[in-house]
Amino acid sequence: MTAGAATPSRLGERDAITKLSHALPRLPADFVRARAGMLVDLAYAYAAAGQRDAALAHARQAKQLASQIKSDRQLRRLAALVLPPNQRVKPLGSPRQPYSNLELILFQSRQDRE
Repeated sequence: MTAGAATPSRLGERDAITKLSHALPRLPADFVRARAGMLVDLAYAYAAAGQRDAALAHARQAKQLASQIKSDRQLRRLAALVLPPNQRVKPLGSPRQPYSNLELILFQSRQDRE
């Protein structure tokens, strides 16, 4: 699979995670934009598979790269990412003002470092 070949409809396929995981390490080191996009794709694929922790881990990596290269497109995709529910953690925010997914990724990333 080449960079950018994954589409939202294909990310729900069973083998999307396998294909993306095998393609990611094969990207040349200077393909930072493609790597950020592929990490976002992996976050979506893991979210579609119900694997919240893996989706969150890839979203964090993607957010870091997308911020470094100032990729508004990838940051918008991350903001639209819907993570599967986590039964162990109470939801953040209130029903009137919930946190965006990107804010949740950043918040949980900060908590992990503390």
